[in-house]
Amino acid sequence: MNKVMITAARPERLKIVSFLLRLAGWEVQSSVSLPEAVNYLKNAHVNDNYFDLLVVVNYLSLAESMEERLFESQCLEMCSNLQRPVSILICSNELERSEKKCLAELTREGVDFCQSEKLVGRIEEIHDALNRGLLQATP
Repeated sequence: MNKVMITAARPERLKIVSFLLRLAGWEVQSSVSLPEAVNYLKNAHVNDNYFDLLVVVNYLSLAESMEERLFESQCLEMCSNLQRPVSILICSNELERSEKKCLAELTREGVDFCQSEKLVGRIEEIHDALNRGLLQATP
């Protein structure tokens, strides 16, 4: 079973997304805070508890301005340095090209983006690709 960490949304939204992901065949862990989620992923190797995907459910909820969101997102850089790197999916309906570029550079191109309303469908595509061996977490 593929494992996903979901974060950066109101607790109610995390519960809904978690429920939908479990129906789609994922083992789900959630955290309200992005830095807390990344720290959990960073220490997961201690218990051989690896994740395939980190989903930032509502990227715009991190902060009001682009600068503040990028500051809050700096922890994503650690995801490319994990013992077993994890793919990152960032969901947002209104993300500027310059902000996407900064996030891609921060994660060493190990990030994908989708519209919030297409979240579950995109995760199902990733799940299928992982199961077929077509996708691996990007180093």
